[in-house]
Amino acid sequence: MSTTIEKQDFLITVNGKRYPVKNPTVTRREVARMADVGPVDEVCVRVHTREASPRVLQPGEEVDLTLPGIEHFQVNKGGTVKVQVNKTIFQLIVPTTGEGVKRAAIEAGANIKLDFVLFLELEDRPPEQIDDTEVVCVDEGAYFSAVDGDDNS
Repeated sequence: MSTTIEKQDFLITVNGKRYPVKNPTVTRREVARMADVGPVDEVCVRVHTREASPRVLQPGEEVDLTLPGIEHFQVNKGGTVKVQVNKTIFQLIVPTTGEGVKRAAIEAGANIKLDFVLFLELEDRPPEQIDDTEVVCVDEGAYFSAVDGDDNS
């Protein structure tokens, strides 16, 4: 990739290194390739903005570089992290999916089922619902809650 920056290029930062991008959007896959830390399907890609906490990019997702506040991208190799679902603590291989988190929790002995609704509990904002097909890439110590989808309490 050329390091010469044209006037119409967008400049993004990936893992501390700057890259010029011709298009006004960039995909998760493109960012993962720039980082060159491993196979693109086995890495966690986060976008950092001024207005919100970092978020994990989903497969096929594009980021609009024309929007204000796009700061930088962080790409990490996947790996194993210790997480908790309800009261069960276990090792989770990331990236995975919401369904993958529930399957790993069940294998670790959590009293949940695959049809439970999964939430990532966050310190600075309300819990975030995680769909079964959503990519999950969390850090060590992440806490999830899983509740029966039929629970009306």
